[in-house]
Amino acid sequence: MWRPRSDIGTLQHRDMHFKRTNDGDIIGAALYIRAPKESHFLEKSRDLRKTLPVEHTASLAYLGNPEQVRSIQPTTIANILKQIMQAAGIDTTVFGPHSIRSASSTKAVQMGHKIDDVKKHAHWSLSADTFEQFYYKPAHQIHNSRDITNSIFSDSENNTTSGVDMEATKVGLGTTYNRTVAGMKTKDVVQPTPWYRKFI
Repeated sequence: MWRPRSDIGTLQHRDMHFKRTNDGDIIGAALYIRAPKESHFLEKSRDLRKTLPVEHTASLAYLGNPEQVRSIQPTTIANILKQIMQAAGIDTTVFGPHSIRSASSTKAVQMGHKIDDVKKHAHWSLSADTFEQFYYKPAHQIHNSRDITNSIFSDSENNTTSGVDMEATKVGLGTTYNRTVAGMKTKDVVQPTPWYRKFI
């Protein structure tokens, strides 16, 4: 089972074998394609699938008892994963079953582990920013996203949210001039109902 769109990019030079004439001209080529991880599971569970209907799903339950083996729907797997994530203390309103990698690595950083250690553990390059760009969801980002989502989909007439403004002050030694470069104050913001609400 090869997925042409996703696996074609994994081809390497060693996967291509050219057939040549005695003069060295290429007359043909063979591509050797490595099977994805899923096909290993399907191959190992082939005997268990013999009694299942043709339209069964790839995921199976009761693997320990061949007489009880049956398909599991993706939603069942998602619910099981969600329960495991909740038991691990992960906020499942922010992280769903498809974002386990993001949830676990963010949780590790929040628990005090260094970002470089998390990157090493997940086999991310230390020089790339894949983790920071796609997987790490700091608490303030989650809070801001939740406020925005709530203000968009809220039914109330006026939505009140609390925001944090930051302002820094630079103090010049030996001078009387101080300028603002950092600092922190909070303010409440009242957001009006979005314009499109009158059409809903």
